[in-house]
Amino acid sequence: MMLRLRVVGAIIVGGLLFGAGASQPDDAMFSPGYFWMWNAPLEKSRLDGQLKTMAENSLRAVCVHPFPKDFRAGVFTSEMSPDYLTGEYLTTYASVVNRAEKLGMHVWLYDEGGWPSGGACGKVAASDPDGRFQFRVIGRDSGGRVSVRSQPYGGSRDAYVSMLEPGATERFIELTHEAYYRVMPDAFGRTIRVAFTDEPHGPRPKDGDLGWTSDFAEVFQKKKGYDIMPFVPDLLDEKHLVDEKVAKVRIDYFEVMADLFCDRYLLPIRDWCRRHKILSGGHLDGDDAPEQTVSHSHGNLLKSMRAMDVPGIDVIWRQLYPGGLQPCRAAPFPRYASSAMHQNGGKYALSETFGIFGDSVSPAQMKWLVDYQMGRGINVFVFGYWALSNARQWMLLFEPHSGPVVPYWDMEGPFFRYIRETAKFLAQGHPAVDVAVLYDVRAFWAGGAFADIASQSHAFVSKTLDRANTEY
Repeated sequence: MMLRLRVVGAIIVGGLLFGAGASQPDDAMFSPGYFWMWNAPLEKSRLDGQLKTMAENSLRAVCVHPFPKDFRAGVFTSEMSPDYLTGEYLTTYASVVNRAEKLGMHVWLYDEGGWPSGGACGKVAASDPDGRFQFRVIGRDSGGRVSVRSQPYGGSRDAYVSMLEPGATERFIELTHEAYYRVMPDAFGRTIRVAFTDEPHGPRPKDGDLGWTSDFAEVFQKKKGYDIMPFVPDLLDEKHLVDEKVAKVRIDYFEVMADLFCDRYLLPIRDWCRRHKILSGGHLDGDDAPEQTVSHSHGNLLKSMRAMDVPGIDVIWRQLYPGGLQPCRAAPFPRYASSAMHQNGGKYALSETFGIFGDSVSPAQMKWLVDYQMGRGINVFVFGYWALSNARQWMLLFEPHSGPVVPYWDMEGPFFRYIRETAKFLAQGHPAVDVAVLYDVRAFWAGGAFADIASQSHAFVSKTLDRANTEY
């Protein structure tokens, strides 16, 4: 039986239409995969053995997550060697990809050494002696004058850069994506299907300052047709809370910042991926709370998601959890990724799930979390975490643990196969809904009461529709 497709103003889209003639996707794309944390010496026997263990328990995907010694040194005690992005490291990585291919597995290309994505574990900053890619803010100096300030890189190699500065993303791609491609070009589009970018961000509003770039005033003038500089004092003084004219300027400011985030970071990565026969994907920070679209600096969550081939969300802080003190307190947010997927005409929407839920999470709760998300359009899962070594502090970090270290590991194969087959089935559908819910990004940009009312209304309407089993 075929259902007739009818979509009304699909800003946030759920629902699926099943019918004959749908294409059959690749099974491995829908297999859950683990963040495989390389936190120990990269010994061939250990790497091959863990890959084999994954494959034998029905996993068909893995996302290699490098953990260099220099990433937040003093906080984490990684012993990964050889070092990140060295020739020996890349050769080892290529051999792992080759082994995964023989096991019938896909490898997700995690684009960073740690997180957030964009700095190549300090290598972009190290290649920028003139500070062209430093974060910039505009605010008041000690004398009360409005001025633009750059933020010098820290002394460690994990110094982060502003991905909104011209040329920063291109340098990042050169150091990361291009380096992987050079050592294993034939794997791209075959074993490597997706590049995962993790919580990138631009300059954030903080301590009374506003994020900025070296050319922001010029870009703003070109996009909006007026000079923002005369309004900056009012923005810094938060006069948008009482003055609608200033609120309009604030909306324009955040819209331009959101455009820059897409134009200078997400789209260059997506274009590079498409040229090299893979998909761009990942998730942003603060994707579970609409009002955080400003504080986490991507500016426009749904627009940013549409700039990825595989848009995703992050479920690692028990934002979704059965039976908690605030069960499903952020109920709508899996639909953001599936909405962006449908608006793009894509097939995949991902979720980074579990992460630091803790080892108290049970198999039944894990299934509830997966089912909740699949019912809202998520069909690709990257689970956290599988550590190369669980020695010392790693037994206490990034729980729940995965693999043979957990007592239910031998029983997880059917769960993995269930996810793979259900997700593949769901991906054969087409969006078919009659209800759209507004994601009022302009109100979030305006701030104050505008943002509060928009956030509360969005949550109320979404949760009411969920309780009524109405797709939206």
